[in-house]
Amino acid sequence: MRGLFGEACEHPDHPVNHRMEHHRLGTEPSATDPAGHPYTGAAAPGRIGPLGAAIIDNPHSGRNRRHNPVAGQAARHQNLRIREAVTPHDVKGALLDLADSPPDLVIVNGGDGTAQSVMRMLLEHRPFPHQPLVAILPAGTTNMTAGDIGMRGNRLRALNRLLDWAERPGPEMSVMTRPVLRVRSPLETRPLYGMFFGASAVLQGIRFCRAEIHSRGIKGELGPALATARLVLNQIFGRSKHLRSEPITLQADEGPAQDIDSLVLVVSALDRLFLGLRPFWNSRHGALHLTLIRDRPEHLLRVLPALLRGRHHPMLTPEHGYLNQGIRELRLSLDGGFTLDGELHESDSARGPLLIDSGGELNFVRP
Repeated sequence: MRGLFGEACEHPDHPVNHRMEHHRLGTEPSATDPAGHPYTGAAAPGRIGPLGAAIIDNPHSGRNRRHNPVAGQAARHQNLRIREAVTPHDVKGALLDLADSPPDLVIVNGGDGTAQSVMRMLLEHRPFPHQPLVAILPAGTTNMTAGDIGMRGNRLRALNRLLDWAERPGPEMSVMTRPVLRVRSPLETRPLYGMFFGASAVLQGIRFCRAEIHSRGIKGELGPALATARLVLNQIFGRSKHLRSEPITLQADEGPAQDIDSLVLVVSALDRLFLGLRPFWNSRHGALHLTLIRDRPEHLLRVLPALLRGRHHPMLTPEHGYLNQGIRELRLSLDGGFTLDGELHESDSARGPLLIDSGGELNFVRP
């Protein structure tokens, strides 16, 4: 693989090409549980069925603040353990509390931040002998993580489908294996974990969305969609005071370090962002997606539909200011801060670069 804005190539045997395993679980005798043991159909203590399940419930997440039907429905299942968790510290305590009888399936009833805390705990602290399956309900404000690797639509129906499947695992649910981003920063005492990293205009767009969109009561995927549309139009017509390029230095895998004026920078383990956006046209088999748009990209209006949907376009090239490739590791120096799953973090290039890679893999359940 050459430099970021030189010719990029993918080798079929390159490790980044083995990104995701997507399979169905059935109930035939050869099926195994997360510990590798055959399903017998007999419920162990604390289980609701062949797959023991537990719920991490955040009553303060975006949708749950207004109405939380999941907690009441889950309480009707006598053997389904529910642990309330609002902060990352709460999540850690909740999962440690479940360690006496480790669940096979952890259901997250919260937003992207709650899901991030669960993933961090599972990968960094490993409270259980074997990693559980993870199912994410869309109970937050944006729910970008759930939109790609979790459950969609009505939370109550999604919960009931999950519990029915836990009683008798079958082909109506699939299990996909995904890497989880790990971000090591000199300003943080411990690594950060998540599914979506953004910097430059991505960070500026989130701030604009919160100030101008969320403050007016517009939630869900519509909020970032409106913010993105506004900022893109302003950029095309040269009237944006919210989007500014940022000087960065980055090194992808074993490539050379490069100084670039970055307009958009994304590193993600997700294939789908809000409203089905997929700005990944050249990294479908990469362990992690890296998308970079330089300052003043050429032909933006012409390539925009293909860029947002991850489709090939002859002008979506590094020479015109657009890069997308699969990576294993990224070293990144910047001063403008970054976002990880919607949470904002500071950065300081004088203290050293950020190191972004995979912190491990988890298995996610979705229809």
